[in-house]
Amino acid sequence: MPKKRPAGIKASELVAPIVDKLATLGKDHRAAPMLEEFIFNKQELNQNGPLEPGHFKRVGNVSEHAEDARSVFLVKHIFTEIILVQKVIHKDKNPEVLKSIQTEIGIMHECVCPEIIEFYGSFLGAGGGDVNIVMEYMDAGSLDGLMERVGRIEEYPLGIITDNVLAGLKYLKSERHVIHRDMKPGNVLVNTKGEIKLCDFGVSRTMGTYQTKAMTFVGTVRYMSPERLTGQPYSDASDLWALGFMLIELATGNYPLPLNGKSVPPIAALRDPRHPGWTGPTSTPFEGVPVMELIQLILEGPEPSLPEGPEPTPFSEPFRNFVHITSRRKPTQRCSLDTAMAHQWIQDSHAAKIDMAKYFLGTLQFDPEPFDSDEEDEEEEEMIDLDAARAQGVGQIKNLD
Repeated sequence: MPKKRPAGIKASELVAPIVDKLATLGKDHRAAPMLEEFIFNKQELNQNGPLEPGHFKRVGNVSEHAEDARSVFLVKHIFTEIILVQKVIHKDKNPEVLKSIQTEIGIMHECVCPEIIEFYGSFLGAGGGDVNIVMEYMDAGSLDGLMERVGRIEEYPLGIITDNVLAGLKYLKSERHVIHRDMKPGNVLVNTKGEIKLCDFGVSRTMGTYQTKAMTFVGTVRYMSPERLTGQPYSDASDLWALGFMLIELATGNYPLPLNGKSVPPIAALRDPRHPGWTGPTSTPFEGVPVMELIQLILEGPEPSLPEGPEPTPFSEPFRNFVHITSRRKPTQRCSLDTAMAHQWIQDSHAAKIDMAKYFLGTLQFDPEPFDSDEEDEEEEEMIDLDAARAQGVGQIKNLD
């Protein structure tokens, strides 16, 4: 009898949703090569039975999130030498929580969309403790890491990114009947193939204790919609609020609200990580900002918008309008997903014909190095230089929270 995977999924059924999606899109679709690779890799990873701790070797301790009980590593699958991301989530002992986790992992196996991060499987750690989730590795990082490297993201690349984000949100709503609930720059990942994908849309938030959830609230509240902050019913309109809000931050290089009583800084200068004068990534100073102050700013402060003159700003009117209709404080005044996807700004961004693979590659200090499968299997040779790795985009992983 075939071995079973998490949530009772048979080995033969693991790639069926991907095959079905590929058949729906057709071999000529732009995402067909991506899905074909996904099918091949998922089959390869699972041909030796259900995933187990011994199937993977850590090649980088990329991030440890002690504050929210999560750790994320770069790993190599020892049978195929495929490089992946392994998220370790330290769960509580509640059997109801474990049951919920298993259900959501089953859903993730069926979640197949070119704009959603590829999920390869999961397993329990030694002794049946921590839950380990294995996902694809995106070598150009997350949007917040990208912004920190380049200062701000220019309008038309940002439009292409937004179009992919909207496609991912539309898939989650229409085909999986869920909303993301944690839209933020750190949950949009990109790679040097030009791909843009959503990650972290539910599983890890089911897993922690109350204390863990409370400790991560500060990070989540930055992009939380007013209706969620006030305990009102919410829908996919809350994801659109977060999207519009974070677009202002990504386009200007600054969080849209005044922090610690200071005014919002002027639009950041564009920075080139490959220029000899580049001084390293920058970051937005959130330290010391009281949670209640941040909530009050979101609920009562100025409605978020792109900055106006007096000097000319680098933003088109269609972009300004897109931000306006997605980030209205009242959810009934925000546009729908379909309206956002058909917006003039999205069309203008595609008309600019940006090579996104080239763009993302240009945001890295160095070209990503291919992993050498012929190197000697010694620990000191396997470990990655984390400073160099983060400069090349591995820093994305610290933001998978």
